[in-house]
Amino acid sequence: MNDSIMLNKRWKGAAAVLLSAASFALSSILYKIAFRAELTPAQVLAAHTWIASGLLTVYVILFQRNILRLNWSILGAMAIAGLLGKLGTNILFASSLQYLPASLATLLLYLYVVFVIASRIIFLKKKTNLVEGIASLIVLMGAFLASGIMFNAESMSLIGVFIALGAAFCYTIYNILGEVFLGKISPLAVMFYTQWFSALGLLGYLGKEVTKIPWGNPSLWLIGAAMAFICSILPFYLILYGIARIGSSKASILSTLELPLAYILSGILLGELPTWNQTLGGLFVLIGIVFSNFRKRVHIEN
Repeated sequence: MNDSIMLNKRWKGAAAVLLSAASFALSSILYKIAFRAELTPAQVLAAHTWIASGLLTVYVILFQRNILRLNWSILGAMAIAGLLGKLGTNILFASSLQYLPASLATLLLYLYVVFVIASRIIFLKKKTNLVEGIASLIVLMGAFLASGIMFNAESMSLIGVFIALGAAFCYTIYNILGEVFLGKISPLAVMFYTQWFSALGLLGYLGKEVTKIPWGNPSLWLIGAAMAFICSILPFYLILYGIARIGSSKASILSTLELPLAYILSGILLGELPTWNQTLGGLFVLIGIVFSNFRKRVHIEN
């Protein structure tokens, strides 16, 4: 009986992580749909960011008021993570989607794995190992292959590639600061404060353009609300639900399915079929990430 309950618990946890990956994968798809509705990246990002901030605030006030108490040093780190990490990632990733297919932009964002390993060595003085080194090389090889620089450089947007790499670098900042401070505050607190600093930073970034946001456009509200809930709040809840039932190591491996899901969903919903080099490159990146995460899982279990 206990084995049956545990198995059911694991299946629910795995399903939650897979749904979380699908939710994250939908982010680039919804941006593309917004562009087709003649909305700009800044307009969609504003609706998405501010709606998500409002929903999170309501939840925190009702159920988690304790996270509103933080010391100034941690608050400063959350400001950097929110402004450079979260906001920088969102602005650059949304901009890259104007030049690149959704699947390729998502793939290049996964270079943050390599950047994180390098940053941990340089700034946190952490030691790496052969497995992480091999995983990084596989990811780099896959990203280079998928970018198309070797095969169709004339038809490929180098601007889009560099913008996507900038997004990966900003996401690295978010991850490094998260690694440093997650032992001191809860994941929900990290999400709440970085979300709000991102929202305030976006207000400054847009400046007078705020007055040009078409708040009377139903498409803006619909897509913004969908991204706030489906791509921000829901996957965060699902990944925590999954980690509680199957553990962080297994969850990290399953969550890498975001990449193939982005390929599949962009093909089905947008008609953006990946080229052979994007497919092969995506496979390399996926193998590299799974290889890196599997090593972490073995280390934790040992």
